[in-house]
Amino acid sequence: MKLGFLSTTLLSFLFLFISTSCEVERLNKDMYLKQFSIFMEEIADNYMTYEKIDWERKEVKFKQFTREYYDLHIDKMNESELKMISVFKKDYYICKTKSKGKRILKTIEDGILKITS
Repeated sequence: MKLGFLSTTLLSFLFLFISTSCEVERLNKDMYLKQFSIFMEEIADNYMTYEKIDWERKEVKFKQFTREYYDLHIDKMNESELKMISVFKKDYYICKTKSKGKRILKTIEDGILKITS
């Protein structure tokens, strides 16, 4: 009885390990493009509310999309899909720059308010 429980537990952990380590491979090209698109929609909708910590988290995901996943699927993408990825990259950096600019302006405004009050 204990051997059955032990082997079942071991198999469960093995399955969990294999399934999580193969996550990138399971993300086929179409899923990759769709998930990247959803990610970019989220960025476009919310970038002005992001703080520094939010951008740090988004940067991790962005690097996955533009390096890890991209490298897996680049050979399968057509010209249109490659252009879409380029636009996503450009848009991401534009949103990130605008957000940082907003934070800088807020810091300046706060400084001015301290001086004048």
